[in-house]
Amino acid sequence: MEKVSIIIPAYNVENYIAECLESVFNQTYKNIECIVIDDGSTDNTAKIIKEYDKKYNNLVYILQLNQGPSVARNKGLKCATGEFIFFLDSDDYMGRDFLSQTIKTSALQKADMIFFDMNSFTDNSRYSKSIERSKTNKRFTKLIAEKLYTKNKFFEECEYNLPTVVTSCLIRKSLLDRCDLLFYPGILHEDDLFLMHLFFHVEKVMYINEVGYYHRLRDNSIMTTTSHLHILERYRSRNIIIDQFDLFYTKYGNEFSTEFNHYFKMKYKGQIAACNQMASELYRKNMSETKIIDKKFKLKQIVKNMLYSVRGVAWHNKTEQS
Repeated sequence: MEKVSIIIPAYNVENYIAECLESVFNQTYKNIECIVIDDGSTDNTAKIIKEYDKKYNNLVYILQLNQGPSVARNKGLKCATGEFIFFLDSDDYMGRDFLSQTIKTSALQKADMIFFDMNSFTDNSRYSKSIERSKTNKRFTKLIAEKLYTKNKFFEECEYNLPTVVTSCLIRKSLLDRCDLLFYPGILHEDDLFLMHLFFHVEKVMYINEVGYYHRLRDNSIMTTTSHLHILERYRSRNIIIDQFDLFYTKYGNEFSTEFNHYFKMKYKGQIAACNQMASELYRKNMSETKIIDKKFKLKQIVKNMLYSVRGVAWHNKTEQS
């Protein structure tokens, strides 16, 4: 049986980490290692993890100063020994038979990436799962479950609407080693950049018609916080991602297949649209608040550039000519 390395970055999740870890160690598939990276939590997260560390010898506990999920995941990747990598967020959990079903299918087909369905639920109620699955599953309606696809055919069948989070798939570690891929540190939306590189290098892809992952929607998480400073941080991150997309295109653009080029253009324009939306929102905010943090992020110049969509026009022209 191939080993699965489950990588869990954790920060101030004392109310959720036990449920997350229980879902790991209650798996019917037993050849796993669980790598938990505590990103400098200030609540009881570390205490709870240590209790599980004493109980399970296949749990690897790593403590770091607060540096964000990218650095935490990278540390997990560097010490992972499994043939497969699975990223699990510390406030989410897995279905009991999830790994058994996924590994069984992958072993037969030798896939590099295996996608599955995800269900979302709120803190207050889990009755929204079935509703959320029907929405998530739309991108896979044309796919035949457990069929091995080439990358380009997978793009076509999904109509280029691929998942945007790393928790939506199981990844063969040899693929990550082959492209020497790590997460970009110090940004939000880091999955966008990671998956772009991964989709470029992947060869064999598969989808299984199983709900393996349960994603918690909660207030004050990284992706639901709406404070002014947090919007600015998301904006800064999107700008970095666009810069990295530019570098990626410069380095690999001549190697893009027609299908991947179409996917790349869609994702690039999506980043531009997200930046413009956040720029407009920040611009409408009380500018006296903006000036407080203006020196740190040079907001005025960034907003000016993005409102005129300088990057978007330049890149669009460049790709249309290619």
